[in-house]
This record gives sequence, C-alpha cells and structure tokens, in this order.
Amino acid sequence: MQHKYLFIDGAYLREVIADFGKYWFETANVPFQYAALAYGHTKVFYYDCLPVRRSSESQEDFEFRLAAQEKFFQDLRSLHGWHVLQGILKRARKEKATQKEIDVMIAVDMLTHTYRRNMSELTFIAGDQDFLPLVEALVREGMFVTLFYERESGSRELINAADARKALDVYVLHSMLSEEFKQSHPLPALVTRRVLPRFRGRLS
Repeated sequence: MQHKYLFIDGAYLREVIADFGKYWFETANVPFQYAALAYGHTKVFYYDCLPVRRSSESQEDFEFRLAAQEKFFQDLRSLHGWHVLQGILKRARKEKATQKEIDVMIAVDMLTHTYRRNMSELTFIAGDQDFLPLVEALVREGMFVTLFYERESGSRELINAADARKALDVYVLHSMLSEEFKQSHPLPALVTRRVLPRFRGRLS
C-alpha cells in the first residue's frame, strides 16, 4: 500500500497565510481550512511552538494569545491523521524570539519514516534554506519529495532540490479558505502581473 505523509513547518505556513490575508483582505486572520492540506495524505505532522510573552505585552493579553494558540493546536490534533509536535520558542534579551528544536524534530521524523519505509512519498511545506541538506539527503535515499512553498520567501536552492514543487500562490491559498469567506471575498478572475507587481513572484 502506498502512503504519502505531509510535514509542515507551522511557523512558515502561518506567516505565508497571514501575509496573504493582510495583502488581499486587510486581516491576518483569514479562515484557512487546514484540513484541505491533507487531501491525498495518510498522515500529517505539524511542527510549531507556543508563543512567548512580548516585552510590551500585558500578562492578560499574553494569556489570551497563548490560549488561542493552544486551542488551534488542539483543533489540528482533532483532525483525522494529524499530529502536532511542539518545539520551544525562546527570546534572548532585546532579540526576536526564535524556535528551538523544530528543525531537528522535522529532520529526525522525516529520516526515520524514510529509513523505515513507512511512506512512499512525502510533501513538505517549508521555505527555509536550512532544510536543504535534509531534502537532499531524503532524495538521495530514494524518497520522492514534493515541496510546497511561497515564491517570495522560498529558498531557490531548496526548491530545486525537491523532486516536485508547487507554489502556494494566491489562488491555491484562496481555495483553502472557508466557503462562506470565499463567496463574500472572491479573487479577480485573473490576476495579472502588470497590476500586482508586489506579487509577481507569487503567481503561477
């Protein structure tokens, strides 16, 4: 039996969705249907971190944001075949918070499932060039790797290393919003490069 697994760099995907929402609909909180990503996949592994408190944030606001993220993770876990793996988010003094352990967790899981032949194909949603050695190793091992990426932020070397690739352009992202939202917020029938220079690299 053929099994196809999906691995998601959660922070990367959240940023892509937020950027898409803010540009097109002036809100980062668009109703993205994560379950739509799983079509054709036996299992989904989503990697992310709970937030840390911002320096200027009240305890009440932080707890509200933390509770929202915890609920989001639980909602993903309730989806059939989905698994949420949490790393640690750390903030050095006066520096931007960075994820810890996530890249290693992704690499260990991908390589383990590959070596054990639990899957026949894998899809990876990511764009960071730090994943280049991982993807190259998976391809050398004989795993067929499909990369989903956003054109503006995806590493060209990472894209080229995959066996297949698919851009998360405005139409792909819009297709995964709730039906109600899509009906009330349609995209133009054709988005041209001429009228949207900022999204030149984001269109298929």
